[in-house]
Amino acid sequence: MALGNKTEANRLIELAMEDISTMPITPYKDFIMGTYKTIKRP
Repeated sequence: MALGNKTEANRLIELAMEDISTMPITPYKDFIMGTYKTIKRP
């Protein structure tokens, strides 16, 4: 997203969210969730 490719950022964050959905809460999961909120912000 910082490089100007919002489509790719959306695709990758959706993939990351899918992959971490069953993981316990960790700093890594918190980071991905925070990034998701940043990218998906209207």
